[in-house]
Amino acid sequence: MSESALSERLSRLGKALGEREAEHRAAVAEAWRHAQTLRGEVAEALAGFHEAAAATGAPHLRVELGPLRLDDKHVRAVEFDLTRG
Repeated sequence: MSESALSERLSRLGKALGEREAEHRAAVAEAWRHAQTLRGEVAEALAGFHEAAAATGAPHLRVELGPLRLDDKHVRAVEFDLTRG
C-alpha cells in the first residue's frame, strides 16, 4: 500500500470515527470532570496515608497516583493509576 493510499484511508477512518464519537463529547467531558474530582479525593487521602506511614517509621511505603488519561480499552472512559512504588 502506498503512503498516500494509507494516508487517505486513515483520513476516511478518522472522519467516520469522529462523526460517530462526536455525539458522546458532552458525556466524555462529564466523565473527565468526575474523574478529576475523584482523583483529587484520592490524592488527599494518599497524602494522609503517606504522612501516617512516615510518622510510624515506614516512609518507604509509597503509592503513586498517575495522571488522568483515556482508558486503554474504552474511548469513552477515563482512568488513573495507583501504583506501589
